Amino acid sequence: LDYIFGAVTATLSTTGGYPANPVTININDPSNSYLDVSGTDIKRTEHQAIAIDNVNSKILIASNGSSNLYASQLKLSICNLDGTSCISKDVSAMTNQGEGSGYKPSMVIDTVNSKILISTENTANNKKPSLFRCSLDGSSCSHIDISAGRGNLSGGSPKLLLDNVNSKILLLTENSE
Repeated sequence: LDYIFGAVTATLSTTGGYPANPVTININDPSNSYLDVSGTDIKRTEHQAIAIDNVNSKILIASNGSSNLYASQLKLSICNLDGTSCISKDVSAMTNQGEGSGYKPSMVIDTVNSKILISTENTANNKKPSLFRCSLDGSSCSHIDISAGRGNLSGGSPKLLLDNVNSKILLLTENSE
């Protein structure tokens, strides 16, 4: 939700190799507009997460960078709110995680610590849940296994939430162990 311009932005997932473009919906006038972010790494991907950085007026798009489950790498695209001036970061490469680490991203903005938090089903780590933390500009990324002692197949379809009141990260996953 973009409080500054009063709009809701969401991604439309597509198949067949077409890019998934964000759609902006004006809250006061429900006329929709597509944002062309085809210059980013969200082409040919089946899973994306989107967030609005209201501090820097940016759209953040996390994607698995590939439609292939085992070749997916976490990509982060940062664009102006109108979809222009996009930059892309290969978060998997920045954190030495490689292929399979970016599957099914879920993303939140930690406004207290000025961080982007992205969880994934890390197929390179036996489908355990991973957490990637980056600065709001996509730099200084780090990675940690957040399986909390759970076994293989414990990180399916992660859904990440942030509890600012208790300073906790909440993660819901499908556990197939």
